[in-house]
Amino acid sequence: TSCVPYRPLSSLQAFLRGRPGVEFIQAHDISQGRWVKGGLESERYQYYYPFNYRTQRRLFEWATERQREFGIRRAMPQGVNVHFGSQWFCLTRATAAGVAAGLNQPAWRRWLRWSWIPDEFAVQTLVAQLCPRSAIANHNLTYYEFDAQGQPLVLENGHLSHLMAQPFFFARKVAPEAQSLLQEMDEHTRHEEVDLAYFSRAGQPTAAYARHLA
Repeated sequence: TSCVPYRPLSSLQAFLRGRPGVEFIQAHDISQGRWVKGGLESERYQYYYPFNYRTQRRLFEWATERQREFGIRRAMPQGVNVHFGSQWFCLTRATAAGVAAGLNQPAWRRWLRWSWIPDEFAVQTLVAQLCPRSAIANHNLTYYEFDAQGQPLVLENGHLSHLMAQPFFFARKVAPEAQSLLQEMDEHTRHEEVDLAYFSRAGQPTAAYARHLA
């Protein structure tokens, strides 16, 4: 289960009202270092992807290798400096409108049509173009963590205390069978929070994830 709220709406509203004009999105400039922990990164927008990764894996990998072998590079929209980030974000209305307009430009539509996993760089790149760096939080409001192989932490029954220590408002991923945890999260959202000190740490998970890797 993805993007489950575990903080009350009143807390989210208070957090956002205290930070007007901030875009809560990751927008990592990959010219300054990798964002993807493993696998394809710049290739996602440089190559053509006519085959489905899940249902046509052999063709997908064959086409990728041939394009790497022959040095194929697709043309990018003029002036684009690609930024990567997670698929979960919270944007101001003005920036969201600007992103929608940018995605509707013919050059962008052509560029993204043959890309792979564009939801991890299309919006992020446009936000970086539209907004000054000081207005981009460079983190989102959804809690998730991945290990070195890119496998996500799956929250199970018994993880409530770990989750409540995380300074976020939504959680991903909750195991489908973790009904007790889902009920506890739902119950917490029904009551106003007294302690809002986690606001100052928003977007920064604790170091406790390692003990869940097993």
